[in-house]
Amino acid sequence: MPATTPDYEFHVHDVQSLNEDQELRPESVLRAKWTRSAYGAGSFELLIPRADLNLESAEDHHLIEINRNEQIEFVGVIEKRTIDPLGKFWTLSGPDLTSWWLNSRVVGAITGEDRSGNAEDVIVAYMRAHLGVDASFDRQAETWLGDITFQIPTSSRRGTSIVVAAQRRPLFDVVMEAAQSGDILPYVALFPNYSGYYLGIDVPRDATLTGGGVPFSVDWNNVEALAFTEDYTQYKNYIYVMGDGSGDARNYTEVEDAASVATHFRREGVTDARDANSDALRTALGTLELLKRNNALVAVQATPFRGAANSVYREDWDVGWYVTFSESALRSSSVDVQVAAASVELTRGQGERITFELGQQRATSQLRRIEDAIRQLRVAANA
Repeated sequence: MPATTPDYEFHVHDVQSLNEDQELRPESVLRAKWTRSAYGAGSFELLIPRADLNLESAEDHHLIEINRNEQIEFVGVIEKRTIDPLGKFWTLSGPDLTSWWLNSRVVGAITGEDRSGNAEDVIVAYMRAHLGVDASFDRQAETWLGDITFQIPTSSRRGTSIVVAAQRRPLFDVVMEAAQSGDILPYVALFPNYSGYYLGIDVPRDATLTGGGVPFSVDWNNVEALAFTEDYTQYKNYIYVMGDGSGDARNYTEVEDAASVATHFRREGVTDARDANSDALRTALGTLELLKRNNALVAVQATPFRGAANSVYREDWDVGWYVTFSESALRSSSVDVQVAAASVELTRGQGERITFELGQQRATSQLRRIEDAIRQLRVAANA
């Protein structure tokens, strides 16, 4: 049975009240494209005939809500409007809701604001300090939202322990760094009854082969237009970790991946770690660098076959999930990677096209132990 295009709806809301100002008829949206990202900034773009758009409801700082089969699929904020040279079509574009809200605040604008601890604790603390109840009155989100709320829940203490340094940095960058280090997925969303915004935090789902999932791309049986990259151009397996000190007197530690050296020859590199004031910390940092370089070797971009096994978007795979990529014609062994981003494109008369990017290899338990050890050493060094 051929796959059918899901039902889509497009709504325009006021960002302060969340009142609906206009519903765009699906036939009025000539083309729509949006990207959801696990840790980056998502974005959208809509092409609409000028006659079909109420300009007052599509001004700067209005929301575009895209529903897919009666579920919220994407929410973005209009920040750019462009008319074509003949004045017939508007192009509306902007960031996703999460990056819009979090990029509205700066962390450590006057003095540094470093935090350490459980990843979810750290993220909730930053959010409360810059958009929530711990912020000054004029920096609290609810100050500017009238009768609706911006809820930041208490932490459930998910994710690993982390250390984040933040001075004069966007809140978005700080939160996403903490999320990626702690392996959790924060986002800003709308309450279903449009009573306000809330901070949500998910844990990546394990849809790998060992987690009970079905691997992608075995003999190309569930993807098409596959782009595969295995990149050793920046690969190193022997690291000189330059620690504290200055000039020729800097302390350093040499760290190697002996198995890789035997297979790929000795490939030296240098990493700058000026705050590493012990051999243990420098060794941990060097080991982490080697593991991360190994994890960054494989990148995949593909379009799943519609209706094929484990190809259903948001059911069998989604942004932030860990999945298995296995293709013997391209790589001798399978690899578990995270779905870094997903893009959806709708074109009137052609239906839906979805692509995904597999970018971040799943961290091994060894990498996690090393990261935790580094964080603990750094906390002890700064105590």
